[in-house]
Amino acid sequence: MEENRKNGLVVKVIDDFKLVINLGEEDNILIGDKFLVYYLSEEDIIDPENNKSLGKLEYVVGKGKVI
Repeated sequence: MEENRKNGLVVKVIDDFKLVINLGEEDNILIGDKFLVYYLSEEDIIDPENNKSLGKLEYVVGKGKVI
């Protein structure tokens, strides 16, 4: 099964169970689509062997479904 991943941003938190993202019909988002809600750490993770950035940690805070 091929996954169609899209990155969006939370633009408004309505309550503990509902939020608004900046994606919609124009982005081929459909009712029933599922999302992972996360935030990125402020600092990069650095590889101690070569001192290169491995990117930021992703902290998952919830899952969502388009209604």
